[in-house]
Amino acid sequence: MITTPLATPCGRAARLSLAILVFVGIFALISPPLLAQEGGNQGQESTFGDDNRGDDDHGKGDNGDTGPKGYAGPSRAAATSTGAVTLPTNGLCTNIGSVSITLPRRSPAGLLIATAKVGVKINHIAGTIASDRWDRGFLTFSLSRPLPTPPLPTGPPDPACVTSEANKSYFSVPPGWPGTGLGTPLEFTVFVQAPHDLDAGGAGPYVFYLNGMMVSGATTTDSLMDANIVLEFLPK
Repeated sequence: MITTPLATPCGRAARLSLAILVFVGIFALISPPLLAQEGGNQGQESTFGDDNRGDDDHGKGDNGDTGPKGYAGPSRAAATSTGAVTLPTNGLCTNIGSVSITLPRRSPAGLLIATAKVGVKINHIAGTIASDRWDRGFLTFSLSRPLPTPPLPTGPPDPACVTSEANKSYFSVPPGWPGTGLGTPLEFTVFVQAPHDLDAGGAGPYVFYLNGMMVSGATTTDSLMDANIVLEFLPK
């Protein structure tokens, strides 16, 4: 009869050591794939972040079409009159010069502003009757506007010297002033300005006439001379 010996403490220790070795071997075999998979997941997250930035750039649309051309800026014109005109009669409106301007048809509504500098010479006669010896006159602008239809290029001018008081520049010599001799007149430099409203649409020509008139005390040697005229359009 054959019998199996009982397990001894040494036998149990040997079997436990063998089991531990087997477990360590199995763990060593499966650990690298797990670690590699974990590292791969981290790399995938980083790549996903880059894709998000690319999507943001791709989401921007193309540039739009170029807009229409803007309105024209300020326009200017100028003229100089070096001659002299006399003011021999009270109440006679006399032209000394003019300047014209044509605006682009895309121009907005705005102001046409005419400005001038004029030399004035007055021969004053001393006397005791104030109404006869008060030398007084003014400068002003009148405007000729274009007609909307042919054949005439421009319409009739405004009443030459019948303009708003706000657009007149006065000059005068009072009655008590000493009389001047022939060839030694009193000299003035007078500035005058007049604004005119214009609707949108431009066109032209707009012609501004610089005029002068003696109200009282006129003589055959009173005169206007050396006018400088500037015309400017300012969009609103």
